[in-house]
Amino acid sequence: MIMKRLFLVAITLIIMFPVIAQQNSNGYAVYQYANAQDQETIDFWFTADTYIYNVRQKDFRESNDYKNRIKTLSKQDSLNFEKVIDTINKKNQALPPRYIFGNLHTNFTLQNELNANLQPVCVVDTLTFVQWKVLADTLTINGLLCRKATGLYMGMQYEAWFAPSIPVAVAPLQLRGLPGLLVKLNNLTTNAQVVMTYLEWPAKNWVDAKPCNENNALTRHAFLEQQTKIEAQRNMRIRSAKTINELRGLIQQ
Repeated sequence: MIMKRLFLVAITLIIMFPVIAQQNSNGYAVYQYANAQDQETIDFWFTADTYIYNVRQKDFRESNDYKNRIKTLSKQDSLNFEKVIDTINKKNQALPPRYIFGNLHTNFTLQNELNANLQPVCVVDTLTFVQWKVLADTLTINGLLCRKATGLYMGMQYEAWFAPSIPVAVAPLQLRGLPGLLVKLNNLTTNAQVVMTYLEWPAKNWVDAKPCNENNALTRHAFLEQQTKIEAQRNMRIRSAKTINELRGLIQQ
């Protein structure tokens, strides 16, 4: 009888081992976030209960500011303006990534930010999250069998698809809490969309980043207040620039 019980326990452990191994694995996903005005790429590293993500720096030529201004410039000014854009892009590429760190055991995230003087600042965001209701509907997306969920957040309605085979509740933004990795989400109120376009499970490489010190963190409100004052002064100088060379000088500061 004892041998039989030991045999059954051994069989159970063998069956469960792949699941346990997967739950302890790190993962990496790429999400595309798009709304009517903009599109962002989010790199997302995760474990069962912790996550790190970063919104990639974009080429300034993708911004509405660039698209609107380039239409009004002469051919020569356009060429000069392109040099200004190259300067902006080089500065952006030289900046360190602004990683956001979250944990399912807390209701806040920590972000490595830079202030207007490009000095590192730790910013804490207290968050609320989508309230999910899991439904019976299923759909296969990019080879992953997904379940459907609906949710509400600040008056907005969401429809999400998640993969129960990757049993983690983490997600970027305010979207965590599903009983499986988020694969696709539609905001039915604003028509914004979040779609996973790439997945490594387990991750081949883990991000080399550490959270900033919570004890020295500013609230998001205090951080934005500081930034708004400095940026308003800077933008006023930029808007009053009379030549492209003057504009380039202000941007390079």
